[in-house]
Amino acid sequence: MNLVREAIGFTRGQDPKDAMHTGRQTAIEEWLYRMGIAKYELSDPEMFITISNSVDLSRKFTHQLPDFIQFKTINGGFYVSHNKLVSLEGMPENIKGGFICNDNILTNLLHGPKIIDGFYVVDNNKLTSLDGLPEKINTLAINNNLLTSLKGCPRIINGDLFCYDNNLKNLDYLPEQITGSLFISYTEEFKVKHDINDFKHRVGPLFIEEIQDICMVNENIKII
Repeated sequence: MNLVREAIGFTRGQDPKDAMHTGRQTAIEEWLYRMGIAKYELSDPEMFITISNSVDLSRKFTHQLPDFIQFKTINGGFYVSHNKLVSLEGMPENIKGGFICNDNILTNLLHGPKIIDGFYVVDNNKLTSLDGLPEKINTLAINNNLLTSLKGCPRIINGDLFCYDNNLKNLDYLPEQITGSLFISYTEEFKVKHDINDFKHRVGPLFIEEIQDICMVNENIKII
């Protein structure tokens, strides 16, 4: 019993709810210290974490954030690359900079940030779905995943879209407008209709025409 009381912060005569609150706060503070984060704010009573600058947690933890961690707002970039992440639970809701989450093993983007002011980078994961993407995004990098569809992609990308090296069946759900450039590979549907190996110099323009029929790309279209 003494071990349990110590682990959750109980002291004799203390209200159990207060003890649980104190225990969680201690766990949060200790975890942030181990991650090298010294300056932050904790909301009361939710214990949401707000940080006034960028946060780099790349290669610092594995699979997912601890259950007691819930970031709220990051006034800078948020970097969680190379962590073998399988879930975005606990990630910030609002990031004033970029969200850099490449080289993990995510299959979807549920529980991810809702508001992003910078780049949204989730290339080199295992994505099969874009569920969880914010409605508004600047540059989006989802290349080198297992996507067969762009369903869930915002209708307007205010920057570049990198979606090459996936298994896209067709161009359905391609944004209506990309204000920057588009980097894309041939779709499975297009490869069935055309011999891309022998006539790349001839079929490339045909693929670009198909893209331009459904998407306004303000800058360049690069086939990769």
